[in-house]
Formats: sequence, structure tokens, C-alpha cells
Amino acid sequence: MESWLSLRAVARAHPLTIRIAVLSVLLVGLILRLPRTLNLPIWSDEYHTIRLMRLPLADLLRGRYEELNPPLYFALIHVYTSVFGEAEVVLRSFSLLMAFIALVLLWLVARELLHDELGALLALTVAALNPFFVYYATEVRSYALLSALGLATLYTYLRLRRAEERAWRWTSLLALGVAASAYTHHFGLMIVLMIGVFIVVDAWGQRWTAAHTRACAAVGLGLLL
Repeated sequence: MESWLSLRAVARAHPLTIRIAVLSVLLVGLILRLPRTLNLPIWSDEYHTIRLMRLPLADLLRGRYEELNPPLYFALIHVYTSVFGEAEVVLRSFSLLMAFIALVLLWLVARELLHDELGALLALTVAALNPFFVYYATEVRSYALLSALGLATLYTYLRLRRAEERAWRWTSLLALGVAASAYTHHFGLMIVLMIGVFIVVDAWGQRWTAAHTRACAAVGLGLLL
């Protein structure tokens, strides 16, 4: 316990040290994910993604394809590959980019929740080194995108609940996050449930605030979209 308190004291006294540590962990996380991006062959589920992304964009957006999941990921990878090509490394690089963004967002979410940059750094380190996250970071499927959207949606809610000015901006972003998550994967509805749990926990035993009302409105609008 004393060692942890000492580390926190050092972190507060030298904020640049935390910034360097965060960048280092992000770099390590990226390096750990690169070998799969460069060397892993395409497998069956990913071939299915490739087949779908080659469909006309209009068909994808209208759901005219054989797949259980919604179309956002397939539409984005369609656009991405139309710009950068269809090489295997390109296909995996889109998920790698989303996975890296998810790590950055996890740092921001952990800092908002813990109010402790050292604790947030620990959470980031666990995620960056987690074999499960490393494995799925380069799949030519929607998992990395869904992770990034889920963390982005949670971060917008955490910012909304303490926003004093321009709350409409965070409300709009929360609605878009909910809608984008639901359009990416059927598990995206779990993200909606997560936001609902946060709203209930935040309001439990406290006064209902305008932030709670805005959050509920944003979730409703996102689902409507």
C-alpha cells in the first residue's frame, strides 16, 4: 500500500513521467499486434468479410447480404479497401487502427472513472498486454471496431454527466455512439445496456439531474436512429 501511495506521489509530482509511460505502453501494445497484422493468413470468417465488402455499398447499407451482423463494419471496410487496396495487411490494418484507438479510449475512460492517472495507466497496461485483445485486434471482422465504439460511447457518457457547457455536443456524440454500436454488431446492444446501468448507478440515491435526462434522451435517439 505504501509503495502504491509512493508511486502516486511520484506521478503527481512528475506528470510528464505518466505521459511518457502512457505513450510507451501504447507503443508496446501496437508492436505486440503488428506480427499478426503482417503474417497471419486469412481464414474462413474473414473470407466471408471479404466477400461482403466487395458488394455494392448501397446493398451493404440496406442490409442486402447474408450475415447476422449489421452493416457498418462492412461498409467502412468497403470504403477503406477502395482507397488502400485489398492486400491482407491492408485488411488487417483497419482493425489494427481501431484496436489502437480503443487503447487510447480505454486510457481516457479509466482516467475519468478512477480520477487517478496511475490507476488508469495500470488499466491500459493490462489491456495492451492482454492476449485476448491482442488476438482479436487484427481480425478482419468487426470486433476491434465494436471495442472502439463501446469505449467511445462510454467516454462520451462520462463527459456528458459532468458537462456544464455545450452539453448538447456530448449528448449528440452519445446518440451517435449508441447508433454506431448497434449498427456494427448485434452485441452492440450490450453497450446500450451498459450505458443504462451507468445511468441507474449514477442516479441511485442521488438527485436526478439534467445530465441523466440528456443521457436517456441520447440513448433513445441512438436507438431510434
